[in-house]
Formats: sequence, structure tokens, C-alpha cells
Amino acid sequence: MKPRAADLRPEEGPPIESVAPDKVPWTRHSMLKAWQHRLLVALGFLALLLVVGNAFLFMQNRGAQEEINARQQYLQQTVGLESLYRDIVKALAELGVKNNDPQLLQLLASQGINVSVTPAALAPVVPPAVPSPPAGTKR
Repeated sequence: MKPRAADLRPEEGPPIESVAPDKVPWTRHSMLKAWQHRLLVALGFLALLLVVGNAFLFMQNRGAQEEINARQQYLQQTVGLESLYRDIVKALAELGVKNNDPQLLQLLASQGINVSVTPAALAPVVPPAVPSPPAGTKR
């Protein structure tokens, strides 16, 4: 009985060169045709390019997300300060009108805040007088 090529090891039996190439399992080329092999190599290369492209897009997306998160955090932090800024601007405008300070009004105008003075705003508000009770009556 002749030993099979799959059962042979390099240290025993005839040299590998003497065994027919189609009988040695690791040298069989009949599994894939040449065009099938090229197609699989091309598909593997395409898959590798897609993985690299996906990693690149992932990193770009991550950077954009970090920038958007930073902007969102800034907006959330400044919402609480909006009322404080409004009160500061209102106080500066009232002070500029009260003291007739053109530099202060010009500063506000340079920031896009136009202050207009109405005659009612200039007149001091006096509470109406409460009539005093007649003498001899208790409050």
C-alpha cells in the first residue's frame, strides 16, 4: 500500500517534490479559479478601504461633536447670566439718563443699545397724598 501525500511528513517518506502537486493538500489550486481569487482579493481590499474610511469619518464626527457640545455648554451657562446682563444694562441706561452722561450713552450705543428719553421718564414719580384723618379720630 502506497502512503497518501496527506499522511506524509517531511521527515519520512519520499521527498515532497516527488509527490504530484495535485495530491498535496496545501498546494491545491483547484479550489478557486484565478478570477475568483482576484475577485476575493479585490473585495478584501475594498473592505479594508471601507474600514479605514469609517475610522476617518468616525474621528471627524467625534471632533465635530466635541465642538458642538462645547457651544451647547456655553449657551446653557450664559442663559443664567442673561437677566444679570439685562439688569446691568438697564442700570447703566438709567444712570446715563439721570446724570445726563453722554459718554455712558455713547458706550451703550456702541454696543447696539439705543436709549431714548421720554418726558414721563424724567418726571419724578410722587405718590398721591393720603388725606389725613380729622383731628380727634383714631386711626
